[in-house]
Amino acid sequence: NGMVYMALPKILITLMKWSNPFRKILGSAGAQFILKKTLDVLASRGPDATARDQQRCQFWGEAKNANGQTAAFTLSAPNVYTLTSQAGIQIAAYCLTAHNAGGFYTPSMLLGGDFIRTLPEIEIRQL
Repeated sequence: NGMVYMALPKILITLMKWSNPFRKILGSAGAQFILKKTLDVLASRGPDATARDQQRCQFWGEAKNANGQTAAFTLSAPNVYTLTSQAGIQIAAYCLTAHNAGGFYTPSMLLGGDFIRTLPEIEIRQL
């Protein structure tokens, strides 16, 4: 079993808590349409190059095996947009030359558990 946490802006946490009682309504087709259109307008542009260069994302994760042993790590990476594009390019390049069976693969299933370590500016620390 494992869990990963990511820091979120306080306003987003507040909105998530506020919306919890309305989950059923917010999940309706009409509400989803309105929410998606609103999000398209508000978040259609990601951060600019300067912001991407200055921002980093931080993750903390802990895993526990059946014997109760735990391992905890932190991962610091470039801005999520940068990280996603770097990983996507490497995965696409691999897929152009690989001869894997078809189907669904996570990046670690396709390229191994240490794939994230091959990306630039990744810092992993065991706690």
